[in-house]
Amino acid sequence: MECPTCGAGNREGAVFCSSCGAALGGTEPPTSELVAGRYRLGDLIGEGGMKTVHLAHDETLDTDVALAFFKAETMSAEDMARVDREVKAMVALGGHPAIMRIADFGEHEGRRFIVTPLMNSGDLADRLRETGQLELDELLNLAKALAGALDFAHSKGVIHRDIKPENIWFDPDGRPYLGDFGLAVAVDESRITKDGTVLGTPAYLAPECASGGLEAGPMSDLYSLGVLLYECAVGHPPFRGSLAEVVSQHMSVEPVAPKVYRPDLPAGVEALILALLAKSPERRPASAEVLGEAIDELIAARAGHTTAEAGVRRERFIGRSSELSRAREAVDSAAAGRATFLTVAGDPGIGKTRLAEEVIAYAELRGFTNAIGNCLEDEGAPAFWPWQQALRSLVEKCDGNEIRNALGASGPVLARILPEVSAVIPEVEPAPTPADPGQARFQLFDAIAAFLRRLSSFRPLMVLLEDIHWADEPSLKLLQFIASTSDRERQLIVGTYRDVELGRHHPLSGAMAELAKSDRAIRISLSGLEHDEIVEMVRSLGGGEVSEGLVGEIESRTEGNPFFIAEVIRLASESAGGSWEFTVPQGVREVLGHRLNQLDEETNRILAMAAVIGREFQLSLLEHAAGGMAVDVLAAIVAAEEAGLIAELAEREGVYAFSHALVRETLYQELSTARRAMLHRKVAGAIEVMHEGRLELHLAELAHHLLKSSAPDAAARAVEFFLDAGNYSLSVFAYEDAVKNCETALEAIELAGLEGGEEECRALTLLGDALWRQREGDKASEYLKRALGIARRIGRWDDFARALLLIPGRTAGFGFVMDAIDDLVLEAIGNLGEGETVLRSRLLSLRVSSMAHIDGDIRSICAERAQTAEEALRLADDTGDAVARLEARAACAIHIASPDRTAERKEWIEGIIEISTECGDWDGVIQGLMLRIATHYEMAETAEARAGIESMAEIVNSDKPLARRWMLNIIRGLDAQLTGRFKEAEGFVAANMRLGKASDPHEGLKTIAIVALTNVLLAAQGRQKEIAILYAAGARGYKSSTLLRGPVAPLIDIYAQAGEAEKAREWLDALSKQDYFIESDHQWLSNMSYLASACSKLQDLGAAKVVYERLSPHANRFAVIGSGVACLGSTHRPLGQLATTLGNADLARLHFESGIDANAAAGARPFEAHCHRELAEVLSRTGSGPRGDVIAHLDEAVRLYDECGMDYWKGEAEALRR
Repeated sequence: MECPTCGAGNREGAVFCSSCGAALGGTEPPTSELVAGRYRLGDLIGEGGMKTVHLAHDETLDTDVALAFFKAETMSAEDMARVDREVKAMVALGGHPAIMRIADFGEHEGRRFIVTPLMNSGDLADRLRETGQLELDELLNLAKALAGALDFAHSKGVIHRDIKPENIWFDPDGRPYLGDFGLAVAVDESRITKDGTVLGTPAYLAPECASGGLEAGPMSDLYSLGVLLYECAVGHPPFRGSLAEVVSQHMSVEPVAPKVYRPDLPAGVEALILALLAKSPERRPASAEVLGEAIDELIAARAGHTTAEAGVRRERFIGRSSELSRAREAVDSAAAGRATFLTVAGDPGIGKTRLAEEVIAYAELRGFTNAIGNCLEDEGAPAFWPWQQALRSLVEKCDGNEIRNALGASGPVLARILPEVSAVIPEVEPAPTPADPGQARFQLFDAIAAFLRRLSSFRPLMVLLEDIHWADEPSLKLLQFIASTSDRERQLIVGTYRDVELGRHHPLSGAMAELAKSDRAIRISLSGLEHDEIVEMVRSLGGGEVSEGLVGEIESRTEGNPFFIAEVIRLASESAGGSWEFTVPQGVREVLGHRLNQLDEETNRILAMAAVIGREFQLSLLEHAAGGMAVDVLAAIVAAEEAGLIAELAEREGVYAFSHALVRETLYQELSTARRAMLHRKVAGAIEVMHEGRLELHLAELAHHLLKSSAPDAAARAVEFFLDAGNYSLSVFAYEDAVKNCETALEAIELAGLEGGEEECRALTLLGDALWRQREGDKASEYLKRALGIARRIGRWDDFARALLLIPGRTAGFGFVMDAIDDLVLEAIGNLGEGETVLRSRLLSLRVSSMAHIDGDIRSICAERAQTAEEALRLADDTGDAVARLEARAACAIHIASPDRTAERKEWIEGIIEISTECGDWDGVIQGLMLRIATHYEMAETAEARAGIESMAEIVNSDKPLARRWMLNIIRGLDAQLTGRFKEAEGFVAANMRLGKASDPHEGLKTIAIVALTNVLLAAQGRQKEIAILYAAGARGYKSSTLLRGPVAPLIDIYAQAGEAEKAREWLDALSKQDYFIESDHQWLSNMSYLASACSKLQDLGAAKVVYERLSPHANRFAVIGSGVACLGSTHRPLGQLATTLGNADLARLHFESGIDANAAAGARPFEAHCHRELAEVLSRTGSGPRGDVIAHLDEAVRLYDECGMDYWKGEAEALRR
């Protein structure tokens, strides 16, 4: 049947044209029929392949409705069953205002029907036939309504499957309704049928459904909505052609950008449509809810956009297609669970922020939560300022339960720099600061990284750090830390910066170099726009055609800088009634000057004051500093906003920022020197008044303005504020900021003429402290020495003591000789006032360390050292100071912890754990646990030791901040080495070597532990000469007197075992002059074991006799090296070696047999094997045992060596057996 309106062919009996919808004529259906006793059937108003739709009157409610009968003759039983299921599901969706409500459904005379409200204003297909495309506001409102409808449907488990214009209806008020939810099971030619394995209208079909690979789901509905919005925006779907061609394009062809067909389409709307049309479902917006939020932002942005300049249109994103593509790839990478770091570099005004805005828009469509941190050019911003802003934004945006779970045990640490944490979760209080500064900073960095890592498991995150060339150095260090510790997190960190600002020594240069090493780092460098892009931008912003000559002049003057171009166009719109008859300015500041000249004198005055405050400024501070009436300041702000010079920051009410750094720079540089100084003085006064009593976050800012004010007493006052700011920076672990504040304080001290006084002493001490925390020991020592000299000269002995306490207990890279430190400690103790008990206790603990390096009678020194440690402990407990108590217990547990004082050692260690737990110092807890485990091993309590390792692992692997993994690796390495799992032990060594300074600042301690364990592992392989080379190199750092305290013992044994008897005897002879006395510290047992081995190898009877007498009372111990870095097994073995040397075979046999039992009980297979082999040697050499016993012991030694992979020693045992 031919349509009289459009001429299209239709099937016989059709009432309406399938192409244009016009009536075809024919037989009218009955109109008096009453359906279900309620609906009086009227005229046929529509027909499709599967149902006929009638006008009907609901006689119960006295209203007209639409009643549709399903065509049972064209549908299978399976189709009808599916219709029944989905009709019931649709009833549940009737509560949403944008979903066509099913008012009723049932069966009438064998025909199933549904009843819906009557929509007599047509559908979207009708609207598009009339208008071609929708106006932007109508398009966004439609998109918002449909996104909400789909979000509601998806939340109920209902998938539409057939989004298309024919299924979007309008009521008389123009409100859209989504209808026909999956009910149109295809049977006619206009659809791909179920027999073809897919459902859905081809022009709107998602790729995953077109291929038949996946069933329809929420993501396929979003794709279909994208096709529909594309059609509404440009007037046709993205893909056209035959059925096969359209399906193929859905699966393999990227759509043409909508702006090609509609150039005025805003970039944000285009980005949204293209994101919906992504081939991969994972690259589309995360949900209809996320889509709705993105549309809300586009609507809000459009509603909030005003422009005071005639002829200047809303800026849209132009060009940068390849850069934008790479940036979107970074978003996709992060969304896929691969933490990514994107940096955008370029000149001022080149479009870094504009590109970042596009990245944010795309990320939000992918379901990301974004946070922005702005770095400030001005002095005085608080430490970690950009991170504080970003973290604060995340805390405010995310669900409270998500924040609680993401914080974990890191909450108290994060609360130190982010009070909002305590506001969101009241029970979280800031954690105490750990005693060790390097660990304190690591604790903070680790807490922030862990928070982001856990939060990204709930939702993907994007953090934008703007202008990182102005970032404080601690913020850059944190960025590097997060980059080095991130891996599979759904997080994207974006940084924008001016590469022209970077010199070789700029902190960002080093950070960029480190980031560049990662395969997860992407760098985009922006240059000027191309000629065609400049033309497009001029036309877009100017609203008309311009001559090629003028475009060429703009290009020449601006070099394609988008900010400069926009300002030139703005200037053109303001001149000669918006004509293009004007001279292009020479530079961007000239352009900005023209804009500022359009504002009145008072507005310019207020803006100058704002420029002095900085790129960002609080309205309240501006009002205080500017003086006059607040209403005048507000009027100036409104005028500047309308002129596009400033804008209020989102999510930070009352905080404004200049629209570009160049605006602020232009205003500031126009001020005379005298006027700048006067305005800085006013700002400083306003800060003091506004923040009286709570200046912590504004100290450096206040000091900066004071110093710039040039007032007579300003420099002296600035010194105090800079030093206070330095102390605050230390308290939040911003060590680089502390250094900067101290260096500026020293400059101010010179300006104020305060050199050589208390202020300089404080500044030098604080500077030394900050540098030491950064592990810049040589620089720290230089400043601390100067501080000590000034303190001594002016008699400030408390300051002298504080400076002295910053000297670490070891000399590596610090520039102090430790025996000289002992003299300084004694000087400080002798001059301290009686009331300085805490300082005195801490100095005594320091002296316990420094006494290890002084010359004299070793027995006398050891006795004095023990008394000093005990006095430090007594004073510390009297004061109750946590730091003093920890330092005293550590001094005792390490330096006077001989085997004779095991009970006391255990008390000291438990004290370390208890105090650290009370302070929330998990680093201290870990150190205490390591000492406890080492003590368990020494006492042959291996079950307790291994249980302790598991407890330690639980803390390290949990959310507890600052739990040193390298310590866990060391103690696990000990257990692996002790039990002969050498490959595993080597793995722990390798893991610690990979844990660089970024993850733990105690590199020196870690290196010592690695070397000690490596030496033991090499010994297990019989590689004695290599050990000798390694240990001899390390021994060169010791004085002879220091070596003879104990470290000489392993050196003597290494030389002896390596065949260098002469060197071994030289050191053994030196030790004999002090009667082989070795200091009674935590290494005494291992040192005596090494000495026993050397005596045996060298056959030195005199030394063997002394060592045996001293070691034999501790025969049932295990010899642990250091605080748990390695173990030499049961001390019965070295005692057996000594007894063999002394010619007492029976005693040797007793010790070796006891050693076999003890080592076997501990699972110490290598040392059990050694005892079997050495016992076999004794029995064989002395003939004190039958040959069968010798062979049995050697067989057992061979078996154990073989199990442990100790081929060298296995060969030795097999040689004896032969």
